[in-house]
Amino acid sequence: MLLDTGLGRQVDAQFAVNNLFHRQVFAYERGDHLPVADQLQRQGWPLKGISMIVPSHMHWDHVSGLPDFPDAEVWATPAEREEADHAHAPAFLHSQFDGVKPWRELRFDGPPVLGFAHSHDVFCDGSVLLLPLGGHTAGQVGMRLSLPSGQRYLFTGDVTWAIEGFNKPADRSWLLRRILPLDHDPAANQAAIVHIYQLMQRHPRTSPWCPRTTRTCSRPCRISPN
Repeated sequence: MLLDTGLGRQVDAQFAVNNLFHRQVFAYERGDHLPVADQLQRQGWPLKGISMIVPSHMHWDHVSGLPDFPDAEVWATPAEREEADHAHAPAFLHSQFDGVKPWRELRFDGPPVLGFAHSHDVFCDGSVLLLPLGGHTAGQVGMRLSLPSGQRYLFTGDVTWAIEGFNKPADRSWLLRRILPLDHDPAANQAAIVHIYQLMQRHPRTSPWCPRTTRTCSRPCRISPN
């Protein structure tokens, strides 16, 4: 499975539908970074070996690579599908997901985990638990990954863009949020920030995996076994 796909092979054509302002604001540089499909093939992984993709949410920079995996089943909550289907650029680019055929409806049908009201156990063994993190988008999904070594990681999507947001806790700047409508439900996203901050206080070894590689968060961090 993949959690998110990042920028895919067709991102330049996908992104071109944006107007000049949004092309400037959300400009990206691929440099020598390969799309995940190319990275997997370089490592000898057949793309058909990816049978499922779980977008943390369906913003353009998280699902650009969906067309690169036409055989993969894509898991999303009804709320996330609904928002994406009725939204538009720059946040959602329909060319990235309108062609998906094998959708699977994600339901949080499991017990509470880490203070989240519900969960979904992907493989029925506790190794991959999906968690509701709606706020940034209507149906954003978090993921707790448990490795055989005992290490655990919490992936938090775009609840914040840097580890400082959880450490303070604080949302992104007021001015930025005024200029751009960053969140589907700002109050719910702020509540998610506070929840993860409190989780980190209760479990000092707990820290989320940041969505961006920054000076203060350039490596994965362990999460408490509790």
